[in-house]
Amino acid sequence: MQMLDRRDGGRQEFVGQVQLIWHHEPGHACSFDLLDISSTGARLRVGASLLEGMTGVVITLEPGKIHVDRAFMVVWARSIRDPDGHVTHHEAGIRFL
Repeated sequence: MQMLDRRDGGRQEFVGQVQLIWHHEPGHACSFDLLDISSTGARLRVGASLLEGMTGVVITLEPGKIHVDRAFMVVWARSIRDPDGHVTHHEAGIRFL
């Protein structure tokens, strides 16, 4: 089976937020900045590094309350650093299942 690479195209920038629920904490919804999205996944700006393999369900995209209701898995996470090497924020890539 060939894995699809989101970097090959189809990504759209999206200024807004994604609301999701983690499978390990189903009673607590949280929001993250959404940087881009495609039919196979999305890139998020997050406050702390996420663990690869974490799973959950994307509920909605804001603005507009766009209902998504798709399961996902975190497939990568990285720290973003300024020119002096200080971490400014974290990003994570999720793949829709």
